[in-house]
Amino acid sequence: ANALTIDASSVDGTTTNTGTLTVQNASLLQALDNQSGTATLTDSQVTGVATNSAGATLAVSGGKLGSLSNAGEASLTQQAQVTGDVTNANALTVDASSVDGTTTNTGTLTVQNAALLQTLANQSGTATLTDSQVAGVATNSAGATLTVNGGKLGSLSNAGEASLTQQAQVAGDVTNANALTIDASSVAGTTTNTGTLTVQNASLLQTLANQSGTATLTDSQVTGVATNSAGATLAVSGGKLGSLSNAGEASLTQQAQVTGDVANANALTIDASSVDGTTTNTGTLTVQNASLLQTLANQSGTATLTGSQVTGAATNSAGATLTVSGGKLGSLSNAGEASLTQQAQVAGDVTNANALTIDASSVDGTTTNTGTLTVQNAALLQTLDNQSGTATLTGSQVTGAATNSAGATLAVSGGKLGSLSNAGEASLTQQAQVTGDVTN
Repeated sequence: ANALTIDASSVDGTTTNTGTLTVQNASLLQALDNQSGTATLTDSQVTGVATNSAGATLAVSGGKLGSLSNAGEASLTQQAQVTGDVTNANALTVDASSVDGTTTNTGTLTVQNAALLQTLANQSGTATLTDSQVAGVATNSAGATLTVNGGKLGSLSNAGEASLTQQAQVAGDVTNANALTIDASSVAGTTTNTGTLTVQNASLLQTLANQSGTATLTDSQVTGVATNSAGATLAVSGGKLGSLSNAGEASLTQQAQVTGDVANANALTIDASSVDGTTTNTGTLTVQNASLLQTLANQSGTATLTGSQVTGAATNSAGATLTVSGGKLGSLSNAGEASLTQQAQVAGDVTNANALTIDASSVDGTTTNTGTLTVQNAALLQTLDNQSGTATLTGSQVTGAATNSAGATLAVSGGKLGSLSNAGEASLTQQAQVTGDVTN
């Protein structure tokens, strides 16, 4: 119960310590029971179980343990190796050392300096990993805290409070059911969220499945698909997504970019951001503040564009509503309810098969109507082809030819036409002017 040194020697039974024990120079113990006091092992081996009780101190520098059960103060340093499992219920430091089995923590665990764990089960308490590796699964249970600074995990399952920082890397999948922050770090597999997920500072995810809860991405990237399920909330500020499928509440802000397609089935706001592929809407879509879409397919629901641009074709299907206030479209094909207001511009052609209002806006190509077309408040059309239905122009202009086909109705009140060819029912009233020829 006082002081014992074991130097280049062996014990075939159990070594029990309640004093000061020094084991060194390739000594070999069968089992170690450190009940109290201090045990120091240097470049030696415990073939079986090493137990460090509450109130005791165990320092292992180099060498090897069969397994370790710690309820006191313990450390593994200098490439110490545990060939089996480690259980920590108080305070354990693993420094530049390795555990071949499962490391289970319910106390305070510190892993640092290129330490290597096979698997980690952080059941409660706090585990902090710095520039180290968990080759397999790292599990952080409800009520536990896991901090990973640099290094690598095989995969992560989190139900507590967890963070990945300083270029930490997860080689496989991440599942978050509570609170996870990914800061300047990466996940090579799928990140699945049902809690609160924060991704920031140039973090890189392969794919994101936001099944419920809230995911917030700031200046980060999802290389592949980001999916936001019904009932979930996704906020993307800056950064980049490969594609987005939204059935919940989602927003793209601060010059966020989607390099592929966007599909919205619920509520999506695109604010000062861009989509390089096709944006398909069947819910409520809000596009504002100089956002840029490549193409828009508004299949149902409502799409509202304010001061923004669709480079290519904008399509508004039967039953859908499209409102464009300012900004620019490449072209417009409308079979639903649509309006162009506040100096909106269409660089190409417009085709209307249902109801379209052009108010103080312009169309650089041909406007073709087979439904109900209302043009008013100094709107400017290049040419008008009213094939059927009704077109009403008030105080507006057609620079070139206006054609009104058999069975169609054209009413021009004020404004100006370049020329008029009429085979249907047409009227010019309220000082309307035709600068060229009229054929009736």
